[in-house]
Amino acid sequence: MFRITEITSAWLLCFVWFMQYWWLKELCNTMNTTLCLTWIIPVLGFVGDFFFTISTATIDTGKRNSHLHLLGAGTFFGMTFAALILQFIYVTILRSKNTCQFMSPFSYGLKCVLAVLGTIMIYMNTFDK
Repeated sequence: MFRITEITSAWLLCFVWFMQYWWLKELCNTMNTTLCLTWIIPVLGFVGDFFFTISTATIDTGKRNSHLHLLGAGTFFGMTFAALILQFIYVTILRSKNTCQFMSPFSYGLKCVLAVLGTIMIYMNTFDK
C-alpha cells in the first residue's frame, strides 16, 4: 500500500509542477514580462518525480537495491530543490517589477526564510559522511 500511494503521489506532483508553470507563464503575460527558461522548472520537477518513483519502487520487503534507492532519493531532492529555488528567483524578479501585489509580504518573507534554510541545510549536509 505504501508504494502505491507514494508512486501515485509522485505522478500527481507532476500536475502540480505543470500548474506552477502555467501560473508563472500567465503571470508573465499579465505583466507583459518575459522570463527566460521558465520551462526548466517543470522539467526539473518531472525528472525529480521520476527519480522519486525509482526510489520508492526499489524499497522491497526482502532485498533492497540501496544504490539505486539512494540515487533516486538524492536526485529527487536535488532536482526538486533546484526547481523550487529557480521558481523563487523568478517570483522575486516578478515581484520587483510588479506594482500590484500577487503575493502577500508574509508569504514572500516565509519563502525567503525557507529558501535560505534549505540552502544552509544542503551546504551542511555536504560535510556529513
